[in-house]
Amino acid sequence: MLRASGRSLPTFLVLASLALAAPAAHAQPRSRGLRSEPSVWVSATAGLLQAETILDGRTNASWDFADNTLQYRATLETAFAPGMTFGAQVSWAPSVATAVRSLGLADRPVLVGCENGCAASADLLGVEAIGRLGGGQGLHQVIELTAGVQQLRNLRLEGGAPLAPERDSDLHASLGYGIGFGFSSRASVAIVQEFGIVSHQRDFIPRDRNGITQQRATRLTVRFGSGARR
Repeated sequence: MLRASGRSLPTFLVLASLALAAPAAHAQPRSRGLRSEPSVWVSATAGLLQAETILDGRTNASWDFADNTLQYRATLETAFAPGMTFGAQVSWAPSVATAVRSLGLADRPVLVGCENGCAASADLLGVEAIGRLGGGQGLHQVIELTAGVQQLRNLRLEGGAPLAPERDSDLHASLGYGIGFGFSSRASVAIVQEFGIVSHQRDFIPRDRNGITQQRATRLTVRFGSGARR
């Protein structure tokens, strides 16, 4: 039993104060950690894109893209777990060097003047969803998954004359893996090697020709976080 005099009551009060202070001391840094973790991430990327030839039966042509095309990308992502984000990305590759050649399909109009190939260029626009795993300060692994639409735009001859089609959209998906470095909880860089596939429509294309083509990209990404995830 506690007594009003002597050492029993003061000793009990000291021990009780320490017991109550201990959980508060542990909880306080954790609260600060939650406040410091960003809820929104933005990123800017520049990289080299390698795209394979696409066969287009509707225009009776093949589009042979040049290797190592410069491509830019921007993303806006929301953090839903530590080191995990989901959002949207837009990619842009302007004036991609392209050789246009006739496919020689017998039941399609002839691509006049490009039987042996014509020098051309086109723009590639991508609008996709992106999921990302990896983050934190110091070195860390990065895994990226994307899926969406890639559009060929403004296909034109070397002199500027337009070629059909004006726009053509394909399904695109990719998987990327790389290494990142976090300068802080809100700023990082990463180098990612990406492997992707493009599914082009197979109208008028013979069965023995594949409508799935591959793309590869090496990207350097800078990311910045803001807000606070709860």
